[in-house]
Amino acid sequence: MYNMRNDTFVLGYSDNQLTSWDYLEIDAPEYRWKGTLTDVPSYGKGIAFLFGGSSGYAETEQFYEDLWMFSNRTWMKVSNTIGNVAPRRAHIAVVMESSIIIQGGKSHKGNVLEDTWAIDLEKGFSFRPLAPLPGKLLDIYMKLFLILVKAIARKGHTGVFFDGTIFGSLKKKWSKTWGDRFGTRCMIVFGGRRNSKEYLNDVWALSFDGPRATNEKWILLDKGGDPFDSNGKSVRPHARNHHTAVQFETTMLVYGGRGDHSDESTTFDALWIFDLVKLKWTRMTALNQGPSPRIEHCALIFSKHMVVTGGQDAEGKRLNDVWSFSLVSGKNIFTCVFGWLLMVYRSLETRATK
Repeated sequence: MYNMRNDTFVLGYSDNQLTSWDYLEIDAPEYRWKGTLTDVPSYGKGIAFLFGGSSGYAETEQFYEDLWMFSNRTWMKVSNTIGNVAPRRAHIAVVMESSIIIQGGKSHKGNVLEDTWAIDLEKGFSFRPLAPLPGKLLDIYMKLFLILVKAIARKGHTGVFFDGTIFGSLKKKWSKTWGDRFGTRCMIVFGGRRNSKEYLNDVWALSFDGPRATNEKWILLDKGGDPFDSNGKSVRPHARNHHTAVQFETTMLVYGGRGDHSDESTTFDALWIFDLVKLKWTRMTALNQGPSPRIEHCALIFSKHMVVTGGQDAEGKRLNDVWSFSLVSGKNIFTCVFGWLLMVYRSLETRATK
């Protein structure tokens, strides 16, 4: 049995230091897990949007398609009837200017989705369909191939926003794989799974030509596959889902996840870095012991640190610790910001709790 929660906590900070958790006694959306909570800087400090999710594993599981806004420490439902957008969980959501890009996930009908939508926050929170398959302008043979393999249908994957326009001056260093879309604004998609057996470790970019979520084009940046080369050297992460990914400068950092939900030993604690310009993977080696292997956790960038919190360990134990990893060159150290002391608070989990 799962005890679902819908309580809200805010992690405070002062002078670029994380301070303490505040529990907010406020009305909140229905309890759910595997929804997406996305902050939108263009809307102002402390504003975030919650989309989708489900009520958990049960015969009466309910999938959601509602959109909620968190602002001034208050929740407000801003959209309820979406229309053509299927209720879903285990999807991704990425902010681009005044739009939130939604992709994939598992629908209320049990199928894995490949659709992509833009929520236009400045146009009444309207939903606009984007290209559901990589490469709207690909020739008919490539389109047929993508339909057959369902290249973008997945759940439990991750997405980050990468503003390549900031690094356009690095023209000579950009991989040719980008083609004419180098130096554009992109949503980067990594990993996930298509079904109970097929896990993924490929990397895609949904590139936009301009400041708005328009004129989109899918680009395969890394086809994934074998994590080792012919010499046995580790060259990319194992296929996985329920990991986290964050973007920092010209890199995407991937942490945790699981490669087989029937095998707890495939729960990962490695930190991988993907160079978004050169399209190369590097496994980061920490100088000390970091967080335990985990899935379904959260991660974000704060003051040149990757912050990891919560999730579930390999044995199914729910976690409420907080760790930070310095992204300053030469300081590859994990720091436990909050550990067992958090036990004095109520459970921090917004997902299911055993």
